[in-house]
Amino acid sequence: MNRRSCLYLGTAALAGLSGCMSVSVGEESSEASGDEEGASDDIPQLDVDSEFLEDQSDSDGELADHAFEYVGESTQPWAVVGTASHTRGERADLQVSVNFIDEDNTIIRDSYDLITDVASDQSAEFIVEYAGDDPERVSEYEIVVDVR
Repeated sequence: MNRRSCLYLGTAALAGLSGCMSVSVGEESSEASGDEEGASDDIPQLDVDSEFLEDQSDSDGELADHAFEYVGESTQPWAVVGTASHTRGERADLQVSVNFIDEDNTIIRDSYDLITDVASDQSAEFIVEYAGDDPERVSEYEIVVDVR
């Protein structure tokens, strides 16, 4: 019985310490990221125009904000991120579609994010990933919000 108690206490102590360690690491990384000079050297600064295609969007769909930005080191590190909502009385799904356009006004990629079960008084965040390895080709993007 004594051995089990000791094992339980050891496991609980390790679990408690690992939580402290993860908080500490998070604090250190946020302090390190405070020095934006080193972090922004590898990330290109892109000036991308945008247009909300209200006439092609659902009349109940609303777009609060959006931006084409670097979202982190993943398979698709660039995306249009923002917030959308709807004015229908019941819960609905929101589909946010984006056309990525180059400087010759050609659609080079298109993608969407589907946000399910959104109440009419609720805003929902979306991330529409740019599925390309050349984000500097994007000179503008168009957004359409559909309510389903």
